[in-house]
Amino acid sequence: VTSRALPLRATPSDNSAPYRCEAGPARSAPVRLRVLFPAQSVSISVSPREPRPGHALSLTCRAGPAHPGPELTWIRPG
Repeated sequence: VTSRALPLRATPSDNSAPYRCEAGPARSAPVRLRVLFPAQSVSISVSPREPRPGHALSLTCRAGPAHPGPELTWIRPG
């Protein structure tokens, strides 16, 4: 048996990256990486920008890419 290791430091851009090991001209084995990583950013926007009492408004929460996808939860203190 012969083996060879490929040390690497996984980053979010490695998620679903294809790798293949080849042994001679006739044998190979593929793999796709599943890298777990949190959202790198979260932002909230308000519409309209200056809400008035008694008027409807919309709060939108956006999270950057993550694996698995982020779960967004709204919390209002008190």
